[in-house]
Amino acid sequence: MDGDAMRAVLDKELARFGEHAIDASMTLIAPDESAESMVVAALSEQDWDVVVIGGGIRKPEPLVTFFEQVVNLVRRHAPYVREVAPHDAYAIHDGALNDIGTAMVGGFLGDRDRDRGPGVAARYHRLTSGATAQIG
Repeated sequence: MDGDAMRAVLDKELARFGEHAIDASMTLIAPDESAESMVVAALSEQDWDVVVIGGGIRKPEPLVTFFEQVVNLVRRHAPYVREVAPHDAYAIHDGALNDIGTAMVGGFLGDRDRDRGPGVAARYHRLTSGATAQIG
């Protein structure tokens, strides 16, 4: 998939969050000198509830240093954001995602090793429409 096609998919997913009244924004950055100003500008838009650094930056081994730079920018410019290591993750937003989106979320949180994800050491649960879970 080329860059334009990937951007079209991401834009469509972003619009779906809006359809569900989820305030979301996306910033695509390149591992070059423009990244810092783009990350700082995006973090300065508002106080975000969640900041996600995508797998395109955090997974490839050659980008480890760049990933660490982005994490440090988030820590410096959005100090209220904390790293989280949950024991359980519940996909309550899956209804807002299409198959590509749920695959991406599953890959970040739990589908890779069946119940443990590569991004966090959390048990990952998908709730079906109308299902509930006792938390705590």
